[in-house]
Amino acid sequence: MKTLICVAGLPYGERTITFGAKLAAVGAPNISLLTVAENRRGRAAAEQLLEEAAALIDQPVAARIVRLGSPVEQIVQESTEEEYEMVVIGEHVVHGLVDLFLRPVPREITKKAPSSVLVVKEGSRDLKHILLCTGGRQVNRAVVESGAALAHDVGAKVTMLHVSDPVPVMYAGLNTMHETLDDIIKTNTPIAQHLRWTFDLLKRYQLEVQPILAHGVAASEIMRVAQEQDVDLIVIGAQVAKASWLDELLMSTVTPQVVDHAACSVLVVRAK
Repeated sequence: MKTLICVAGLPYGERTITFGAKLAAVGAPNISLLTVAENRRGRAAAEQLLEEAAALIDQPVAARIVRLGSPVEQIVQESTEEEYEMVVIGEHVVHGLVDLFLRPVPREITKKAPSSVLVVKEGSRDLKHILLCTGGRQVNRAVVESGAALAHDVGAKVTMLHVSDPVPVMYAGLNTMHETLDDIIKTNTPIAQHLRWTFDLLKRYQLEVQPILAHGVAASEIMRVAQEQDVDLIVIGAQVAKASWLDELLMSTVTPQVVDHAACSVLVVRAK
């Protein structure tokens, strides 16, 4: 997997480097390290930082890249020019600024980068439990495929989450997720078709899967389930080109909120 790991500084960036390298190691790893300096005076320190970062990875580093300017612009430009499959960034991409200014950086990169983006959160170490978020739309097939392949390769268990509208009155008496999911899957709606496809794919990968159907605000439910299930990684979809106005509305609100506020790391999958 051709991966760009963005390094902001050490030691607080060590977790981003090691966790990102763990995901990049799936398949044939091709890792490049990038750091962004404000100007030419910072180039020497940036090169030293990349040297130290490379020593933390148990794999060859294909390139060490120093770019000058704004972190968001330079990361997006590098990912566009070299066609990386995944860009890895930490919660704190820029060193020395308060959270008020830091918070939009991961959000902007996940919005603008042409590749999938892994946002590594503080405390990310293991990769044993993945939360796979599927909204029942075509855009999310890439999410399911990426999450299933990753879980299979690292030996992680999967919680498959579908967030639906609030429970209708006719379902008010149902207490188990399986009963509600069964009722939906028996229909011939696009959501049911997508869920059946999802279960078939996960079964082919022979994964340990816990399906959950939640009702409510999607971003809130995703983060609630992630916390309750103690997951290590949320896999969620990114906006795709030529999206419908509905997908634009949903993805423009759900994904940024999860990227900003989830306690665990988030992999934002962009469909090609």
